[in-house]
Amino acid sequence: MIFLAGALLVHIMAVYKAEGFEEVWETSKNQDRLNFWNFNLDPYEDRLTFWSMILGSIFGGMSIVVNQASVQRFCSLKTVNQGKWSVILIAPAWVLTSTLTCFTGLAVFVYYHKKGCDPLKGKRIRNSNQLLTTFMLDELSYPGILGVFLSVMYTGAMSTVSSAISALAAVTWKDVMEPYMPHLKEDTKTLVTKVLSAVYGVLAMGVGLGFSYVDGHVMEMTASFVRGTAGPLGGMYFAGFFFPWVNAIGISVGALIGFAVTLWLAIGQSVTKPYLPFLATIISNCTTNNITMTNITIAIATNITMTTAQPIKAKDVFILYKTSFGWFTCIGCVITMVVALVISFLTGPMKGSQINPKLMYPIMDYILPCVPSRIRKKLWCGVKYDERYGAGDAEGRPGGHNRVTETKDQANGMIEMSKF
Repeated sequence: MIFLAGALLVHIMAVYKAEGFEEVWETSKNQDRLNFWNFNLDPYEDRLTFWSMILGSIFGGMSIVVNQASVQRFCSLKTVNQGKWSVILIAPAWVLTSTLTCFTGLAVFVYYHKKGCDPLKGKRIRNSNQLLTTFMLDELSYPGILGVFLSVMYTGAMSTVSSAISALAAVTWKDVMEPYMPHLKEDTKTLVTKVLSAVYGVLAMGVGLGFSYVDGHVMEMTASFVRGTAGPLGGMYFAGFFFPWVNAIGISVGALIGFAVTLWLAIGQSVTKPYLPFLATIISNCTTNNITMTNITIAIATNITMTTAQPIKAKDVFILYKTSFGWFTCIGCVITMVVALVISFLTGPMKGSQINPKLMYPIMDYILPCVPSRIRKKLWCGVKYDERYGAGDAEGRPGGHNRVTETKDQANGMIEMSKF
């Protein structure tokens, strides 16, 4: 709530300084900052399209929900029903915060556009990550406001990072260290996880410090790497949910190849920078003082105007590095599932009768609800869905489709899959 309240405060003040919502919208539209209806399916031509954002967000959202930090939170709730509601509420919360931050960015752009001075091209700041803080210092330096702004940033960062660090420490201990030290006392285990948390915290601080020297937009790079890892993670879950033949070897190889491909694309794109970094902005009113040239300090005023926005297009680099980061999640997810299925069949697929039906999802019952039950049962591929909650209904659908019964086995299944 602190983060949301602070973000809303910054948003309102940014829109106010930019002379209102209507002015922000019209100026952004006139300067080609609004391009919602680009339906180009070519992943190499345009960085941001309707499809790359919608599909990327859907796959990314589903994948992020199943990561260890999220599952750890869901499993801390009292009932499965509470866990379901927490997942459902993620979508509107994400839409709200994303809309606020995007429109705040537009408002800041309009503010500096009207001033005729882009702080980045005017050499006032070193990279675009400093733009919002510069705006705060320029126009919102009222008593207490900057403190609220800092608290919002720290609240969001600490909430996310603390969950990730806790999850990393828990997984490292449970899956890597505990098998070799099973007889440690509980107090010692707690101490080990605390030390692991401290180590991961130091590493996180180092990564944050390193990003301060990166020439590029942190959010875009973060989105590339997060989506690059979220795709294979989601692919592991989806393969486990929908395909009963997938075995441990198949899913492990699929995940490794999925991670390797998407991280290769993300790193290659970050290094080659196949896109022009920014649309055009105006710097006609920027004044830079005390610039030293050949040991002579002079005061000059720049008077360079750029009024025509140029499209962001890919440069001549390796074609796969031109792939929009919005597609990384889909690519990683599909590669993981396809490779997992192929390797599983080559190494000996699982049998449906061997699988706990509570860990599977009878997707064909929802895709083909009008198909006779005897045919649908063949599509279960041997999984005994009728034992999932009971005998099932009269039409042969797995029990619980019409009367969902919450069981501890569902939560236990989620925990086991998150460990894997």
